[in-house]
Amino acid sequence: MERMHSDLAVLWLQVDHVNALIRAAKAGDCLFGVEEIKDPSDKLIEVHLAVLRYNMQSRRFGLTAPGLVKLRDLAIELLEVVKTNMPMKSGEKNAWKFEKAHSLLHKVRYRMRYRMYCI
Repeated sequence: MERMHSDLAVLWLQVDHVNALIRAAKAGDCLFGVEEIKDPSDKLIEVHLAVLRYNMQSRRFGLTAPGLVKLRDLAIELLEVVKTNMPMKSGEKNAWKFEKAHSLLHKVRYRMRYRMYCI
């Protein structure tokens, strides 16, 4: 627990330091006019908790069909939390449609198709 508080303090100091540099920047500096940054901790924790909820449900043995429906819902929730809290900045339309994230939804379909659940 002490280590976590230490890490959060360091993160806060880093955010504060960068923002101080942005505020002190003068015309011609690379940081001049740059928007101040925000502490991303809360968003990262929200994503981490969604990952844990999905992971714990996916690792259960003897999932029933309703359990797989719950797993699908948690996969959808996880993808939405990631999209909301870690937006793509590349400008691509539908940029979050990449295989690693999308495969969360396939895991449930695969288990249903091959009857990998308890009745």
